[in-house]
This record gives sequence, C-alpha cells and structure tokens, in this order.
Amino acid sequence: MAALQTMDTAATVNNDKPTVGLTTRTLYNSYYALLQPQQRFQDSKTAKGGFENLMFNGKPVIPDSNCPANHFFLLNENYLHLFVHKDENMRFEPFQKPINQNVKVAKIYWAGAFGSSNNRLHAGLTALTA
Repeated sequence: MAALQTMDTAATVNNDKPTVGLTTRTLYNSYYALLQPQQRFQDSKTAKGGFENLMFNGKPVIPDSNCPANHFFLLNENYLHLFVHKDENMRFEPFQKPINQNVKVAKIYWAGAFGSSNNRLHAGLTALTA
C-alpha cells in the first residue's frame, strides 16, 4: 500500500492525477486480500458477495490479462490519445479486379499510434510479487 501511495503521489501535479489503475489478475487478487480485512457489511445480502469493485484513492483498479507480469500501472486517461497519421487516415485505393478471380478488391490504409501527451502524469511499479 505504501508503494502504491508513493507512486500515486509521484504522478500527481496539482489537481492532475492518475484516473485508473491497471494490473495483473494475481496482483489484483493480492490487493483484494489487503483490503478484505477492512471490509464492513451493511446487510447480510452484501456480505455474501464481497467487493463489487476495487478502488485506490478514488480511482478504479482493473485487472488486465494483457498487463505484463508483476506490474501495476496508474494512468491518467486525459493524456492518453490515438495519434493518426494525416496522410494515412483511412486512405482508400480504388477497387481492382484480380486476373484470376471474379471479384474486386480495394485497399484501405491507416497508420497511427496510441501514446501519451504527458508521461509525467502516469506511473508504474515493476517486479512486484503477490
């Protein structure tokens, strides 16, 4: 918990702070185990299911099957963007008929990247163990 708090503080500038946490299922379960002893129930129906979702400093923590092993990321979604190449944004090449088939084909070109416009407002922990 102390490492997460330090990471969250390091990625915060004034009111700009990470908006979501991403981690592996294993680390998500470890985080769940840290929080579970603090859980209190208002009624017996709630007690049957446990946590509905996990939060850290007001941001959701999401398990991601594509997250690298032993990593925990805090991301600020306001600075994550899809950057599209101006000349290759769904550029269409006219239909053509291949010599050996009774069909027409066309090519559509797209080039771009997913990136960040302010890496200072993201953070990550690596080499974590459950």
